[in-house]
Amino acid sequence: MHRMIFGRVIQLAACLLVVSCKLAADASQTKLSRNQPKFIRDLGSSETQMIQSFYKDPAIKDRLKEAMKVFTAREHPFGSKRLRFLSEYLEKQLRQQGAFLTHHTFTAKIPDRPYFTEYKKTHQGVPSSLLTKTRKVEGINVLAKVPGELDCSVMFGSHYDTKILDNAPYLGANDSGSSSVALLEMARFIKHYGERSKTPLCDYLFVWFDGEESVLTDWYDGQDYFGIQDNTYGSRKLAGELVESSEPNFLKLPASLDPEASPLRAVIILDMIGSPGMLITQEKNSTWLLKKVLIAGLEELKIHHRLSGSRLAIVDDHIPFLERHVRSLNIIDFTNMAHWHKPTDVEENIDYQSIVDASMAALYVGLSLSVSR
Repeated sequence: MHRMIFGRVIQLAACLLVVSCKLAADASQTKLSRNQPKFIRDLGSSETQMIQSFYKDPAIKDRLKEAMKVFTAREHPFGSKRLRFLSEYLEKQLRQQGAFLTHHTFTAKIPDRPYFTEYKKTHQGVPSSLLTKTRKVEGINVLAKVPGELDCSVMFGSHYDTKILDNAPYLGANDSGSSSVALLEMARFIKHYGERSKTPLCDYLFVWFDGEESVLTDWYDGQDYFGIQDNTYGSRKLAGELVESSEPNFLKLPASLDPEASPLRAVIILDMIGSPGMLITQEKNSTWLLKKVLIAGLEELKIHHRLSGSRLAIVDDHIPFLERHVRSLNIIDFTNMAHWHKPTDVEENIDYQSIVDASMAALYVGLSLSVSR
């Protein structure tokens, strides 16, 4: 799925920092400053408790498991019939929750994988001239909206396509079934919160991105051999269509997707959050302020042990939004990699408490952005 951007080599740095000690040393930084930007607020204890209480319900994990079985029934790469089925499944689930829905369809030019596989058998290294055999694929981003009272919006996102393996099916329970099912329950929580809390909220957007995985084996093969960016197709398409809003320096969804779109405060991407012992990587590309809120949230939610000491720059679906100057956060575990892009990434190797904890942390950050300007 993603590659860290240190010379295109995956560097799984073994960091020996003791996280709890690190947090204690930085305790003065976990609380938000009185001089924080006007679009960030401190959550009250009652709001934090509401998140915790919601996720204590055993029915949450039951629904997560039920959805995971649907996502892992078979592989579903970019542009596949199975992915279209999953888009319809998501739509049905979200309509039952009362969310507003739209499909963001797009066409992408992708490298021809069978041709590339045959080419690699007889050629060594990058060609002197780019390969030209490509094909077009129809992609579907699924967008859901839980409307709020404030003139602002916060986007939660996950990709829902799976990687293509050469010799085995890849079901992608962790990458990225884990975050795909998490978003369903997060949308349910936002609706639950809005009905029970007196705190006015922004609009909350939930987006399942198509085409995050590279079609070719390596993340950068498309650029090297075809001159095509072969990854993050869906997020790049949506980020590219954002338009100016009434609020300076904030973009919003185009009217074709949401006629009543409000200024987009931030994008929070979840990915690979279902491994036993899940640890949230301190992702270097993410907006510093949102990382600060995330660390505060982990402390307030009493799950600070979920913060990894590892600091890595990761390319994921948040990057296209950062390139449009939208504040963005990547919540991802790039430590537990035993099943990454292997046939063993199956439902039996998922820890649903990991998904719950990552979801609570994401919601803490998201609710902190519901502020009237």
